[in-house]
Amino acid sequence: MAKTLEYPVIWLQGATCTGCPVSVLNSVSPTIKNLLIDEILPGKHVSLRYQATVMAGCGEQIITAMENTWKQHKGGYILVMEGAIPTGIAALARGTAIRSQLATERRSSVPTLLR
Repeated sequence: MAKTLEYPVIWLQGATCTGCPVSVLNSVSPTIKNLLIDEILPGKHVSLRYQATVMAGCGEQIITAMENTWKQHKGGYILVMEGAIPTGIAALARGTAIRSQLATERRSSVPTLLR
C-alpha cells in the first residue's frame, strides 16, 4: 500500500468575518469530515493545523501550534489567507506586523493558496 502524503494547512483570517470557515463547516458535499479525515486525492491528505474559528484551543497554545507548523514544515505546508491583509494597529500579532510575517512565510510555503 502506498504511503499517504500529509499536507499541513495554516488558515489565517485577515480583515474578515468568520463566514468562510463557518461555510466550510456547514458544507454538505464535501463535508468537513471528508476534508479533514479522508484523502482529498488518492494518496494525499490535508491536516488543518491552525484555523482560529474551528480550533478548540485558544491564546498562546494555538499560536505555538501555528509557529511549530511554520518551523517544522518549512516549504511543505499550505497557507490559506482569507480576507484582506490588515494594516495599522489591528495588524499586529505578538508585536509584529502580519503583512511582514506573511511575506516571510509566503516565500517558504509551497504551494500557497490565497483567497
